[in-house]
Amino acid sequence: KSVVFMVAHHGGFEYFMSIGYHVPYTPFAIYTPLSNKYLDDLVKEIRLKHGAKLISRYETSAYIKNQIKENKLFLYGMAADQSAQIRSITYWKEFLGIKVPVFTGSERIAKQHDIPVVFGKVVKIKRGHYKVVVDLISEFPNEYKDYQITDIYIKKLEKQIREIPEYYYWTHNRFKHKDKAPKN
Repeated sequence: KSVVFMVAHHGGFEYFMSIGYHVPYTPFAIYTPLSNKYLDDLVKEIRLKHGAKLISRYETSAYIKNQIKENKLFLYGMAADQSAQIRSITYWKEFLGIKVPVFTGSERIAKQHDIPVVFGKVVKIKRGHYKVVVDLISEFPNEYKDYQITDIYIKKLEKQIREIPEYYYWTHNRFKHKDKAPKN
């Protein structure tokens, strides 16, 4: 089966780009293009050197529909832990004790196409050596209530961060919208 692979900006997460060496089909990473073309090209060059493909988050839905039509298996990697843009439809969730907007695209894609979802935790073995611990979130995503898959992901991510907080990419400023959280 194809898989939605949810990861976080934690430790050696970039090693996911080499997962194609270990699975029988091409991995695709969903990414947000950078506004600086030079940096965007550099990031793409670095990320593509191990055979993975990149898909702009703006083209993801159409791309997946095409892959399914062609009956191709795929692995879509999504690092869904950055700060989401604030919109009226944004889902807000407590993350490390602070209410923040959360990306729900992984869950929406999984449900729309009935694709299993897994969590990938990168574990450092020693300098330059990592392993990925894969944990099933949902084999049948449509059996879950809205946001339940996202909530499971957040819980696993929080556990990963609490275990080794120094490996989390705190520079993403995950909490920049905390003052705009809706009051319940």
